[in-house]
Amino acid sequence: MRRQRHRGQTVSGHRDAKTIAELIGRYQLSPQSILVEHNGLVVHRHEWAERPLAEGDRVELIRVVAGGYAAQIVVSDWLLAFSLFVFLSLAFVKRFTELQLLKSGETVRGRGYQAADRHLVSTMGVASGYFAVLVLALYINQPLVTQLYHNPSALWFAFQTCESAFSVPETMRR
Repeated sequence: MRRQRHRGQTVSGHRDAKTIAELIGRYQLSPQSILVEHNGLVVHRHEWAERPLAEGDRVELIRVVAGGYAAQIVVSDWLLAFSLFVFLSLAFVKRFTELQLLKSGETVRGRGYQAADRHLVSTMGVASGYFAVLVLALYINQPLVTQLYHNPSALWFAFQTCESAFSVPETMRR
C-alpha cells in the first residue's frame, strides 16, 4: 500500500497514480505552494512527471506556506526558496545541538551522525542561512518588488534581521 500524508494526515493514495505529478493532480494542489518528499528525499517540481510511484512508496505532500492558501494568494518561488533555506538552516542548528551533547566516538541514535561531524553540520547550517539571506537580497532587488510594495526599502530591515540571525555564534566557531 502506498502511504501519503496530506494536510498532516496519512491517507491511502490513489493506486492508479503512476507519477508524483499525477498524484498532485488528483489532490488538485497548486504546484507552486507544496513540497514533495518521496521515500525520504525531496523531489524538485521539474522531476514530478518523471518520478514513478510504486507499491510501498512513502510520499509526503507538504504545504510550505499554508498562510498563502488561507489568504488566497499565490506563493512565489522566492518565498519557497527562502523558506527552504531558512528551515534547512534551522534543521542543521538542531542537529548541531545534538552533536554538541555527544562525547567523542558516540553517534546520534538512529541517525548515524557522530560527534566528529560537528564542523560539517555547522558549516552546512551557516551556508544554508546565508543562502536564505542571498535569496532575500536578490528578491529585494527585483524590479517587480517596487510594484508590490509601497516602501520596498523597508524589506532591507528584514534582510538585516536575517543576516544577524545567521551570523556564526561563538560556540559554533570551535
